[in-house]
Amino acid sequence: MDPPLQQRVNADAPFDPMETVNASKLINWKQRINYKEEEIRSKEQQVNNKQRQLDHFEQTTEESNQSLRQLLSLKDELSLLKDELLSLEREQKSLKDELAALEKSFSDGRYFAPLFDYWKLAGQNIEKDRVLRGIQWTNFWRTAEEADNIQVRQHSNQKKTNSPHPYTDTRIGAKDISASIVASGTSRTSQNSHNSATLRDMVWPRDIFGNDLNVGQDIAHLLPAGQTHKEWMHIAASVVGLDEDGAPGDWKKAVRGHIKDPEKSTKRAPGSGVVHFVSNKIRMSNQDRLFDGGSPKVILIPTMSLESAKAWKGEAYSALFAAGLPNKLGNKNVTDVPSHYIAVGLISPDAVYNGTIRDASAIEIEKAKGTLTHAVLALRDYLRHTTARDRIREFGIGKTYVGPVTDSHKYANEAECLLPKPDEENQNRKPLCLVEFGSVVDEDKHPAPDPLLLAYKAAAIWGMVTGMRLVANGEARDPSADISEDDYLAELAFLEARSGFKRPQTWEELAIGLGQPNGYEASRRKAI
Repeated sequence: MDPPLQQRVNADAPFDPMETVNASKLINWKQRINYKEEEIRSKEQQVNNKQRQLDHFEQTTEESNQSLRQLLSLKDELSLLKDELLSLEREQKSLKDELAALEKSFSDGRYFAPLFDYWKLAGQNIEKDRVLRGIQWTNFWRTAEEADNIQVRQHSNQKKTNSPHPYTDTRIGAKDISASIVASGTSRTSQNSHNSATLRDMVWPRDIFGNDLNVGQDIAHLLPAGQTHKEWMHIAASVVGLDEDGAPGDWKKAVRGHIKDPEKSTKRAPGSGVVHFVSNKIRMSNQDRLFDGGSPKVILIPTMSLESAKAWKGEAYSALFAAGLPNKLGNKNVTDVPSHYIAVGLISPDAVYNGTIRDASAIEIEKAKGTLTHAVLALRDYLRHTTARDRIREFGIGKTYVGPVTDSHKYANEAECLLPKPDEENQNRKPLCLVEFGSVVDEDKHPAPDPLLLAYKAAAIWGMVTGMRLVANGEARDPSADISEDDYLAELAFLEARSGFKRPQTWEELAIGLGQPNGYEASRRKAI
C-alpha cells in the first residue's frame, strides 16, 4: 500500500548527510528508495505496455494497409473477371453460332470435302519409275503364320477347339483334298434368315460412322458375295495364307468355303469362306448404290501401309472415307457430293464427339494415298502376269470365255497407270473424314474389317471410277444380304464378347442345347 501523503512528502525531502543519522531517518530513506524502484518498475511496465500497444497498433495498421491493398487488388481482379465473363459470353454466343453452323453443314452434307479437292489423277508410266515398278503382288501375300495371328472374337472361358478361327479353318479346309467346294449361291438362304437383322444389330450395333442403326440396314461385303467373287479368288487366297501357286479349286474354297464330308452333308463348314468373314463386311447405309456397283460414289481406304495391312492381327485402325471421287474425264460434280454424304449417314457431329470419326490430318491423307497406290499397283502386277489359262480356268476347263478378267489383263499391261496425286493448288478446302474402327473386343465401335481386303476393295473402286478396270466391285444389290445359317455359326463368336454366351464347341453340344439329350450322333442314327 502507498504510505500516507505526509509520509510520502517527507520521504521526498532531500537527504542531508549532515543530519544526524538515526533509525527513523534510515527507514524513511529506505522507503524512498523502494518507492522509486517501484515507480521505475511501474513506468517500465507502462512503457512495455505502450510498446506492446504500439507494436500491436503498427501490426494492425499494416494488416489494415495490406487488407486495403488486397481489397483494391480484388476489386481489380473482379473487374477483370467481369470483363472476361463478358468476353466468354460473347465467345459462347459465337461458339453456339458455330455449332449451329456445324450441325447444319453436317445435316446438309457439306461439312466434308470431296476427294477431288485433295487428289487428282496422274498418268504415270510404271515401266519408267523404278519405285513403282518394284511394287509386286507377292509382297503383300500373307504367310500362313500371319493369317493365323489374326485375332477373332470368341468367348474367353472356353478352350480353342475345332472352329474358333475362320482364317485358319478356311486355309486348312481349302487344302483338304477330301473337302468339296461350296457351290456358288448355295449358302445364301437359311431358316434363320428372319433372325438375320437382329444378328446384324448385335454384331454391328453401329455403322462405320457410329450411328445407331435401324433394323435391317445394309451390310456391304468387301470381297463380293455374288458371281463376281470369282475375280477375287487370288485375293482370298492371299488373305488366308494359301500357297501362291495353289490349285484353282483351293482358291475357290477359300472364297466360298468348303464342305468337310460331301457324302454326308451339303453344309458349308462353319467359319470357312472369306466372303462370310465378319472381317469382310462393313455396315453402311445405301452401300448398294454408293459403295458397290459399276459406278461407286464413295471410297474407304485404310491409313496403314499395305505392309502393315498384311501383318494385321485384328487391332483397331483408321480409314479415310470420302465422296466426290476423281474420274478419268476430270469432271467435278460438286452438286452431288453432299447428297452422297447424307445418304451414307454423315449427317451429325455426334460421331465427332464420341470419337468415331474426326478430321483427317495431312499425314493420314498421305498414308491413305500411299496405300491406295500400292493396292492398285499390286493388283495390276498380279493381272499382268496372269496367263491365258489363268484367265479362263475359273470359268470352267475348256471354255474360251473372254470377259472382265481378260479386260483387266489388257488394262494391266498398258504402260500408263492412273494414280492419285495431291492437288497442291487447292489449299482452301474443307476436311476429309477419318473413320475409327474398333478392335475385335471393342464393342463400342464398328469391328475393324480386314485392312488388306479393304485396300483391295478401294483399288477396285479406283479402277471403276478411273476407267482402268482391275477386279470386279460388289454387285449393286448384294445377293448375300440375308445372313445364312452358316453365317450365323461363323459370327456367333462375335456375340459371345457382348453377351457372355458360351458357344457350343461340338455338334454334340449343339444338339444337346437344342433339346436332344442323347446328342447329335444318337439323334442322327435314330433318324436313319
